[in-house]
Amino acid sequence: MTKLIKIFSGIALVGFMTFFACNKSKPQIDEEVLHEKSSVTIVNGKYNVDSTVIYENRNKKMLLDALNRSYLAEKKDLSGIPTFIKSFLDSISDGRKFEIANPGENWVTGIMEFGSHVLTKVYDPIKKDSVMLLVWDGKHYPNKQMAFFGIGKNIAILSYYTGAWQQMNVIKFEDNKVVDFWYGGFNPLNGTNRAELIKQIKLAGTSNGGGC
Repeated sequence: MTKLIKIFSGIALVGFMTFFACNKSKPQIDEEVLHEKSSVTIVNGKYNVDSTVIYENRNKKMLLDALNRSYLAEKKDLSGIPTFIKSFLDSISDGRKFEIANPGENWVTGIMEFGSHVLTKVYDPIKKDSVMLLVWDGKHYPNKQMAFFGIGKNIAILSYYTGAWQQMNVIKFEDNKVVDFWYGGFNPLNGTNRAELIKQIKLAGTSNGGGC
């Protein structure tokens, strides 16, 4: 009888172990992680940005995680932006030129591309006298103004005013090459520090068109 009990106990133990081994739960894959993707590729030495990745926010979580882990040194003007980041922004901008003013400098807030008009005196050959005339002053101003730039070991935020929006660019880089990029905008214009910008990035969409 004792031998019989031992035999059944052994069979039960083997059966339990087999059941346990065959029913190990597979690790759950986070759907967001599964679909994460960088928006930047380099083709023939030129940057290419996949806007679909940005519109679908497939890289925003990765970049936010990196931002939350990073210390960002704040720069006061455009001189603090590395040349390779400027070159990247130039390469993906209209006309291959990313034009932006320093904080406090003149910039175009509307649809006009150029500076102000001024009243000046000119000689009218018909009247044979000087008359007042409204003329363009000939100055060209950027259509963006820097609001914030912070840079860490391998990630940076550039925020700037453009029209009625404040734009945010998140740039990840390695060895002086940009490897990921996200942009979005918000209104009102109130993001002037790291914490506020990260908060707005979490909330921001790209319905305003975004971009540079």
